[in-house]
Amino acid sequence: MKVAGIITEYNPFHNGHQYQIDQVRSTTGADHIVVIMSGNFLERGVPAIIDKYTRTKMALTCGADLVLELPSLWSTASAERFADAGVTLLASTGVIDTICYGTEQPNSSLMKQIVRILTDDNFCSGKNSDLSLGRNNAHRADSVSYTQELLSLQKQGLSYPAARAQALSKLLSDYDAETILAFLNAPNNILAIEYEKSIAQWNASHPNPIHGYGIRRIGGGYHDATIHNTYSSATAIRNLLLASPHKDTRAPLRAQVPSYVYDQLTQAAAQGELIDTDDFSAALYARLWSYRETGYTQFADCSTELSNKIVHKLDQFISFTDFASLLKTREVTYTRVCRVLMHILLGIRQEDYLTYAPDSAYLRVLGFRREAAPLLTAVKKEASLPLVAKMADASHILSDKANDLLASDTAAADLYRSIRSIRLGQTEPNEFTQPLVIL
Repeated sequence: MKVAGIITEYNPFHNGHQYQIDQVRSTTGADHIVVIMSGNFLERGVPAIIDKYTRTKMALTCGADLVLELPSLWSTASAERFADAGVTLLASTGVIDTICYGTEQPNSSLMKQIVRILTDDNFCSGKNSDLSLGRNNAHRADSVSYTQELLSLQKQGLSYPAARAQALSKLLSDYDAETILAFLNAPNNILAIEYEKSIAQWNASHPNPIHGYGIRRIGGGYHDATIHNTYSSATAIRNLLLASPHKDTRAPLRAQVPSYVYDQLTQAAAQGELIDTDDFSAALYARLWSYRETGYTQFADCSTELSNKIVHKLDQFISFTDFASLLKTREVTYTRVCRVLMHILLGIRQEDYLTYAPDSAYLRVLGFRREAAPLLTAVKKEASLPLVAKMADASHILSDKANDLLASDTAAADLYRSIRSIRLGQTEPNEFTQPLVIL
């Protein structure tokens, strides 16, 4: 049995995702595709536009065989932790041969050389990086020079990405800093590098290697807000869906997503089920208010400077997105601010990344296709982590630490469910009463 894995958000599922699944099957010869998908909260520090169970059904309808959930601790983290958790959980199924990902430049020589440096145990990371350079301290002269150069450039006022590119150019003499910076500024390249780093680190300590396989992204770029003929970005599609309710989005939407997804999204839009970041404004403000006396530095990724700014600006709070715009600076991007605010909202603390590790977590099933039953049987037999198909069974099969992680993720899901219930004026199933998606 040949099985490929994909790490994704599907926010929402669109033609580009369908293209990726089709390419994975045709180019890798995979018999089955396992997807690990972010739950209701995402890496950009925002809620998903539609709930994880609906997105699971979209994925299964459009070609995935099994969907597992990436817990919110890692689904809302920076690229490095997001990728590491996704790779680790997929590899822990014991059945994955290949992990496929989208990238602007698949099989690039530059990417391979950057990954080689970033995964070399003799190199070390710069401060506050999303792309760290390994987990051990450096001892070689070239490593020290890289680190010193990186820190020196940051002290001169360069942003981390610009300093990183110039420092890497010292080691990659075949490429100039502008070329490296352009490569690292491409969002899918950033994740591709992180996936390959994590795959290399997994392979270094496990006997059965996992292979990474890049598939060229087509259509609109990750941040492109323009609707194109067929392959628009998820950003553009979300903007279209969340536009004025009086604007008819059906015609432009139909060309951007598979027919089943179109039916689900238009129905959700008509019934007011689509979630916007600002639906969480009141909940966020209440959370921020409750910690105004002590500050927010205990929460993941929140610096002392940002904590102080949140305290000083709190009386200007209007909405989630407005407050994030108010807090962003040249050094602290809007996305990072949103991520910090989401960590505060969900109660994700910096210490949680030390307390919980993906390789001691669990595999939470969101849904599967009936004809893929042999795949699920194989995962149950081969997985190095417990498989959670029924929430009622979790407390009996998980360690105390894994149970604590699941409890925190259940609380996050309950917050999302509550916001949807308030928006719709009716209660919805919780994590214990919501059935698996089975097609």
